[in-house]
Amino acid sequence: MRVGTDWRDVSIRNVSSRGLMLVSDEPPPPGAYIEIRKTFMTIVARAVWARDGFFGVRTQDDIDFDELMENAKGPPKGWKPGMDRRTGDRVAAHRPAETAERGRQFARVFQFVAITGAVVGVAALLALSLWETLMRFVEPVTTALG
Repeated sequence: MRVGTDWRDVSIRNVSSRGLMLVSDEPPPPGAYIEIRKTFMTIVARAVWARDGFFGVRTQDDIDFDELMENAKGPPKGWKPGMDRRTGDRVAAHRPAETAERGRQFARVFQFVAITGAVVGVAALLALSLWETLMRFVEPVTTALG
């Protein structure tokens, strides 16, 4: 568990969808924001209460109980001894080249849709204007012909 810049050992005693009951030699004070790491899973929470080494936290997001239990079995595939468990998941999840390519693809599609929409809008306005102009000349002729 990380409290501020300090890392401490902690044991999970109880889990709910948006909270945990934990035990530690140095529980954080109520109101403190903490980060809990279980192998490569990260849980961000805020301490709500503390008493006799036990403390309760409310999590930022729903807790994926299945993932938590999967992490309890041991390290994930691809984990090697000496790998930093505090940053390993961030490195694995962040691929700058892939993220940039997805951004470029989205931008291309968005640009195509925006330009196509603008061209269709301008064409519709021109067609309406042309129709109104033609109708100014056709109406008197239609009225005269009866």
